[in-house]
Amino acid sequence: SDSRASEIAFDKMLTKKVLAKTGILTPAAVCFDGDINAAQLKAELSPAADRYVVKPPREGSSVGVSIVQGASAAVEAARKCRLQFGDCMIEEFIAGSEITAGILCDKVLDLIEVRPKDGFYDYHSKYVDGQTEYLFDTLREPSLVDKIQSIALECFKALGCRHFGRVDFIVTADAKPYVLEINTIPGMTSHSLLPKAAAKKGITMTELCIKIIEDALAESPKIRIR
Repeated sequence: SDSRASEIAFDKMLTKKVLAKTGILTPAAVCFDGDINAAQLKAELSPAADRYVVKPPREGSSVGVSIVQGASAAVEAARKCRLQFGDCMIEEFIAGSEITAGILCDKVLDLIEVRPKDGFYDYHSKYVDGQTEYLFDTLREPSLVDKIQSIALECFKALGCRHFGRVDFIVTADAKPYVLEINTIPGMTSHSLLPKAAAKKGITMTELCIKIIEDALAESPKIRIR
């Protein structure tokens, strides 16, 4: 993806603004400017909300993310987050299954459900403890799978992304998919999600890299593979 698409995708609040124009469902969120109090937060998001996700809007790998109970705790966590990272957002917590959709050459790969041991897919779960489960075929309704894959591709195109990437979702118990974020440069290690989804299709890491390169070069007529 080019620099503009990556700039939008890297900024979670900016991504929400773009997706809102397309009607794609994403958790409600506000930028924390240091002045909002607990009552204002509940009014701006939802009076019924009782859990919140506090995070810097321009970080990756769940760095700086915390899940807290109650609006007062969210405001306090946001103050600490803003001091450390310079800015902060507060998002309504959506309970459900964490699903990721890898995209390769304009096609959505098989969906993966991420099940961390401690219930929160944080930095430690991603890179340290090695106990997170990555499961295929956990969504039993084909229509829901089709819907998530369709939304993933719609998100990708709405931001102007291309060639490869990943869209992360929370899917609620009543089958509502909420888009969390879009990754224009997803992890490409042996245990990363896009390579896992490609491997499910029989695509090796080497083949995956070649497909990405060839797809990019196909849009650059002045460049030729020697």
